[in-house]
Amino acid sequence: MRLLDTRATIAAALLAGLTLALSACGKNVTGTYSDPRTGATVELKSNGDAAFNMMGITSTCTYKTSGSQVTLTCPGQGSITMTVQSDGSLAGDQNSPFPVLKKSK
Repeated sequence: MRLLDTRATIAAALLAGLTLALSACGKNVTGTYSDPRTGATVELKSNGDAAFNMMGITSTCTYKTSGSQVTLTCPGQGSITMTVQSDGSLAGDQNSPFPVLKKSK
């Protein structure tokens, strides 16, 4: 249980740091990203809004950027931080159940 508390504290601190860094820098990540294998899509809009669709269910979300990191937050579903790869795709860390999403638009 203590490990979960530590991870949650670290995740909250990282998210706070990403939020603060957002005003200093960020990449233009607007567009639509998808994974044809799973049908997952994420649309990142220029105003910080996002739409996440997986298995036919669309969630209204928000996102923030910090350098090459993109944090997607969906109410009631939590947050996931992804890294913009050199080819422009978005990927979660190695433990993430999230598929690699390729920019399609």
